[in-house]
Amino acid sequence: MKNREHIAILALVLFFLVSVFAPPGFGFAAVPDTQQHDADENACTAGDSILIYFSLDQTDVRPYMEQNHEETASFIESLKEAYASGRLKKIEIRAYSCLIGTSLSCNNVAHRRAQSLADYIIANSGIPSRFVHIEQTGIGWDTLAGLVRDDMDVPGRNNVLKTLSDTPVWIFDSEGKVIGGKKKQLMEISGGRAFAYMREHFFEKMRYALATFSITAPVSEQEPITFTEQAPATAPATEEAPATVPQETPATVTQEPAETDAAAEPETISEPAPAATETAVTETAAATEKSRMKREEFWETSKIWLKTNIPYWGLVVPNIAAEVRLADHWSLDIPVFYSPFTVANSYCFRVLAIQPSVRYWLKPEMKGHFFGVHLTGGAFNIAVDDKFRYQDTDGVWGAGIDYGYALKFSRHWGMEFNIGVGYLWTKYQTFYNVENGAPFATDTKNYFGITRVGISLIYKL
Repeated sequence: MKNREHIAILALVLFFLVSVFAPPGFGFAAVPDTQQHDADENACTAGDSILIYFSLDQTDVRPYMEQNHEETASFIESLKEAYASGRLKKIEIRAYSCLIGTSLSCNNVAHRRAQSLADYIIANSGIPSRFVHIEQTGIGWDTLAGLVRDDMDVPGRNNVLKTLSDTPVWIFDSEGKVIGGKKKQLMEISGGRAFAYMREHFFEKMRYALATFSITAPVSEQEPITFTEQAPATAPATEEAPATVPQETPATVTQEPAETDAAAEPETISEPAPAATETAVTETAAATEKSRMKREEFWETSKIWLKTNIPYWGLVVPNIAAEVRLADHWSLDIPVFYSPFTVANSYCFRVLAIQPSVRYWLKPEMKGHFFGVHLTGGAFNIAVDDKFRYQDTDGVWGAGIDYGYALKFSRHWGMEFNIGVGYLWTKYQTFYNVENGAPFATDTKNYFGITRVGISLIYKL
């Protein structure tokens, strides 16, 4: 009994610590029943749901799933039961971001949140991926509009609501160039105070991922749902249709009755034309923006990119590097240098080396400034004049820190500049630089200084 009491007390203490020291800005909650699922068929009912809030630029759901183990286990178990019974219809995932950052980066972050949640569900439930559907990702405009409607203290609230409802995401000029949009207008309302207020009070509520699953209802549950709930939904539609007729009828009665009917028909035909034109313009603008984003997305969303360090080619040292995105802001760079060439008796730079580096990028798009920690390992056989040649006996080893900056030229191509400092150790022999020259000295070198320099051409896959 005492052991059980001790375990219970320990569990309560752990629960308290997790609740108090949970990372700020994150949450895990059940979705209200009214928002859990929009059934697409009468025989489809809502299942369980999971709602996860993220801090800025965070996309990995695993820490928060593990932190909320009981809720996660309940959701996964419900999925398994629905799948095992053959009633699971589909799992819908939606994820959103706030307005901090470029539109492209916000959309990419939202998509990665959705993908992270989808991967977690598939890996932990064992349900085939065909049941998991990412329905919608992007900036949470609708969520923001709802938050503004519920808060009367938003500066310029009416203008904010009008902008959210009426202004397109992008505004283009006649040449298809972006000249404004919804975010830009929001930032200008009330001298920027409206945007600052929303950033402080609403943006953290826009960063979330939602997973819901729908199940096929038993036959006994289908009958009461089929018609009784849909009948009221159609009633307002039939009541609204006549409401538009009296508004038009007085306008036509004031004119000559014989000509009214004839004139009304061309009016009703001519009115859709501008709407069709506006729709075409909107679709063209959307297509233009989609094309622009597609041109850019290879860089911002690429997970692997290849590089070569140009200055080393000047030393006749071929090299190639692969860099892999590990997570938001994090990547692993692995350059390899290999030169078997003896250019002349007075010059050879024969090396085999690897210099992996873990990097932290200030921007999640993996461009701009970054900082890293690198290791060095390799072997060398070097001569820079006709007197001496230097060859390692136990390799060269070291570590250091580095800084760099990456420029984007196009969706595939870019340039990287980096420099690193650190420590190198090597043990080597010195030979007379003649054919079959004998060694005459063995030394150990401890070096502190520049350990990495690069001007690299980048190609993102």
